[in-house]
Amino acid sequence: MHRINIVGRLGNDPELRTTGGGDPVVNFSLADTERWKNKSTGETDSRTEWFRCACFGRQAEIIAQYCKKGQNLAVEGKLRTSTYEKDGQTQYKTEIIVSNFELIAPRENDSMPPSKPQSESTPEFVEDSVPF
Repeated sequence: MHRINIVGRLGNDPELRTTGGGDPVVNFSLADTERWKNKSTGETDSRTEWFRCACFGRQAEIIAQYCKKGQNLAVEGKLRTSTYEKDGQTQYKTEIIVSNFELIAPRENDSMPPSKPQSESTPEFVEDSVPF
């Protein structure tokens, strides 16, 4: 059995559709960027790999509802390669069939806004108010 785990950022908003049998399926791309310091120049280099992903069923609906472009997401699944004909040429498409996923909250210094803005009326914790 082969498994793949990827943590990356969504490259686009997930696209929810239904199969011919009426089951929900969502497709999205996930970008994983590797960074390293170039030994000869001392500069930071990077390379981004893009992964096509597909998810089915209730998980597909959840991803479509709660995930947006740029959000961090961890996915686990298996690789599937399929073929199709385009302009008389055989084309190959490899994608991750997602079996599990986890939404990853953005770091404080990320450029994405927080998912829930803090209310100004949130009470401040006061140690003397704890009854024990």
